Amino acid sequence: MQEKFAELKEKYEDLSLREQILLVAAGFVAMGLIWFMLLSEPLYIETKKLSTELNKIEQGLEKLKQQHQSLAARRASDPHRDLKDRIALIDQQLVKVNQQLAEKFHGLIEPQQMAMMLESVLKKHNDLKLLSVRSLASEPLIQPDAAAEAEEESGRGDDEKQKQARVDVFRHGLQIEFEGNYLATLDYLKTLEALDWEFYWDAVQLEVTDYPMSRVVITVHTLSLRDSWIGV
Repeated sequence: MQEKFAELKEKYEDLSLREQILLVAAGFVAMGLIWFMLLSEPLYIETKKLSTELNKIEQGLEKLKQQHQSLAARRASDPHRDLKDRIALIDQQLVKVNQQLAEKFHGLIEPQQMAMMLESVLKKHNDLKLLSVRSLASEPLIQPDAAAEAEEESGRGDDEKQKQARVDVFRHGLQIEFEGNYLATLDYLKTLEALDWEFYWDAVQLEVTDYPMSRVVITVHTLSLRDSWIGV
């Protein structure tokens, strides 16, 4: 592998400056096409599908929690055995729904592990130099629509109950910035794609600073049930 890389490097250095620039430009175009065909479009479809599934689970969980709260209130004023049994049944249903949520997140890297993973892989590439790692503000994966916002405005007294009944899935973004040559950057991206941990790609920005060196900014995100970053 190293011999082949050295051979490619030697051929590249034998080219004229104009040919080198044309080759790098062609590489950028190829990277853009690869990004769109292999990463961007499939990940967009998968994220949209996941959002729809999580929305359905969230709606079902909200109904179950509302029933739980109603039965708990009746139990406090008129404690009967049948109410206790119904509450226990709903608790079991809530456990099943939470298990479904856990399955949806299986394989996704934890937010606090994402930065360490990107940095550790980068350190194995000697031709790349880490500049910065920055965590982005977390945000809900499913944003409330206009109708839900209007309903909240008209019923502020129920806000606390709505928050308790709602399960929020949060999107945690991360930006890593480094510098290096094009081939080393491409090798780093391939290594990340081959990892067992899963995460979502948002953007890859590459800017030539001092040819052949470039500044690269990668933006990725993962999902969790926690609003805040932990350990980053």
